[in-house]
Amino acid sequence: MRLVIPYRLAGDGLELKYAIRSMVRHFNALTGVLLIGDRPEWYDGDHIARADFEGEKEKSMQIKVMACQDPVFLYSNDDYYALEDFGIDLPNYHDTTCEDLAVRHQRKDYRRMYENCGPGWLNYDIHVPMIMRRDRFLATFEAMDGQTPIKTTYANGLVPGPYLADCKVRGEHNLGELEDLVKDRPFFSTHESVINHDFLYFINKLYPNASKWER
Repeated sequence: MRLVIPYRLAGDGLELKYAIRSMVRHFNALTGVLLIGDRPEWYDGDHIARADFEGEKEKSMQIKVMACQDPVFLYSNDDYYALEDFGIDLPNYHDTTCEDLAVRHQRKDYRRMYENCGPGWLNYDIHVPMIMRRDRFLATFEAMDGQTPIKTTYANGLVPGPYLADCKVRGEHNLGELEDLVKDRPFFSTHESVINHDFLYFINKLYPNASKWER
């Protein structure tokens, strides 16, 4: 099964490089990688060029993923990292309700997006990958017109997955703090603000081996 990532180039693509390495190490059904959008110079795998809709991040990701022709794929982002082995039985994790996020999310554009979600919807847009079927993905987003979060839109209507508190690491931390933040987690994610000397040591310690998709 291919790993599919809608991608917008950020710097030299450092987070993407280690995100791919983490999936190589821990996703036992991995057969390939497909980037849709931009590509960093070091990347040597399947790629489909797609431009973003300026100011419409979620719609841009949805349009990119629609370019994938695989009937089933592992959807992920460039800053999702696996910490334990998983396969095609990966559950659809959620952490709260869309109604809750429509009230308390710190960003106005995200609050508006969550307001567009259906009544009673759970929020599946935590920073973990998800197994997706292309036929369901297309039907879902043709109906929603790109105005709701990508994974949440896909997973609502399916059997609810288990609860998992989101783990997005932001800001600079020392090595010990980084290890504590992701301890006992199946996945974690990073913000660009986390990158410092200790983070580079930490991430390379977790995933030291270059993938075959690195030039």
